[in-house]
Amino acid sequence: MKEENYRDNRGNVVLLTVIAIVTMVIVLIGATFAYLASNIEGSKSANINATTNAGSDLLLITPGADLSLTANENNFGPENQNLSKDSTATILFQTTNTATTGVTKHYEVKLDVVQNNFEYTSGKCYNTPQGANSTIAAITEKEACTGVNTWATTNGTDYSCYNGSVNSLTEVIGNSYTNQLGCLSRNSYMWAPEEIAELVIDLYRDTADYDEENNCKSVGVCVSDRREINTLATTKSSCESGNGTWLPNIWEEGTCYSLVAAKDITTVQSGSTVKLLDDVEINAKASVNNGTTNHAYKPVVTFINFAHNQIINGQKNFSASLTFALIGD
Repeated sequence: MKEENYRDNRGNVVLLTVIAIVTMVIVLIGATFAYLASNIEGSKSANINATTNAGSDLLLITPGADLSLTANENNFGPENQNLSKDSTATILFQTTNTATTGVTKHYEVKLDVVQNNFEYTSGKCYNTPQGANSTIAAITEKEACTGVNTWATTNGTDYSCYNGSVNSLTEVIGNSYTNQLGCLSRNSYMWAPEEIAELVIDLYRDTADYDEENNCKSVGVCVSDRREINTLATTKSSCESGNGTWLPNIWEEGTCYSLVAAKDITTVQSGSTVKLLDDVEINAKASVNNGTTNHAYKPVVTFINFAHNQIINGQKNFSASLTFALIGD
């Protein structure tokens, strides 16, 4: 009899212990909702729950596959097209909260760069000015060489500020001189580098404005050669007439994606983080769509082929992942 009572008591202790552990886990999940969501990245998925007196919230983040590019002599050259890699990331927010305004969360979107050894290779080739005053010896930094002056090199290593008020520069035109290697093959030429975006990240987000492929693709966004969005050029013709690049919406599997962010990441250092979107609001109401709201993103990394001998110094590699972090309430 005592043995049976002992077993019953032991069973009660185990049951109470399990209940206590489950209760503690629920409390911890609710308390660390934002922390957990801020640590979801790199092709991982997370199902995060939070429970309150007014209902429960579910946040499911799927950042998608890693974004990696490799440019080498086998896949990149003057005869090749641009190299690109894309992925699809989603955020699902669901609530049972019956408040008429629903539940709102805010998050940011970032790009975590794991590896990058790309470099700027755009520029112009000029005849090298001669004479004692052709350069400004007092200017030793590119940032100070402004206005009519030109920052250039004759050997690919040492740079000088060439005095534009003394000599007007004559640009050398020809396919052989569209890159530093070809330009500096002639002793009388100098190369003036330009920071034109070559490795870029374009971030698209799903939009409900277009439910048909042709209508979706007929709309787009204009970006400059530094991958800055030009809100004034609203058509392809106006964009291209201003030397911009027109990026049409993307249609994929019945969903239309429009551009929401674009960045030049050509020389972003390995281990750096690039913020793409500062503050995105997501709201869910129990009375609408079963309390569920979805956001879908399509990040596209592109290496633009300018035929500038980007790989002359060896193979180039880029690797990064899209990350999400909850901010505020």
